Amino acid sequence: LLPSALINSISVLLLPRISEAQALGKHHTIAYVIRRSVTFCCIMGLFFSTVFFLSGKWIGNFLFHSETAGDFIVKLSFICPFLYITSSLGSILHGLGRTYTTLFINVITLLIRIASVFFLIPEMGLSGYILGLLAGQCFSAVCCIISLHKYATY
Repeated sequence: LLPSALINSISVLLLPRISEAQALGKHHTIAYVIRRSVTFCCIMGLFFSTVFFLSGKWIGNFLFHSETAGDFIVKLSFICPFLYITSSLGSILHGLGRTYTTLFINVITLLIRIASVFFLIPEMGLSGYILGLLAGQCFSAVCCIISLHKYATY
């Protein structure tokens, strides 16, 4: 949760900056913030994915005294980049007044996760839910990037 708390705090700070830039017609500022945000989130996401992937089993054993917890930390490590990008870009979309876009993306993401509960958990167990969670976060990140593509090209 520590990396996510940091990214979420930064994402909240993006909202007023984007809103102000849009109100003043500073499209280059919006593009700059989007590019920097995506770059930062990708770097942080890849870093923490690597940390959790390589040390997840140790963390599970050390903190939770459970090999199963370590296995889940390793499996969940792949979600980090998508989770961070979605958080940051979702805040930027809100700052641009694209709340319906974020609502649509979030609803579809939740439907993917719900579908994984019905279709993947009976076949794969909890790993099926993790797969659905990863698919939903990937979908959400890609949709946010597509939605902001025209703003990032200034």
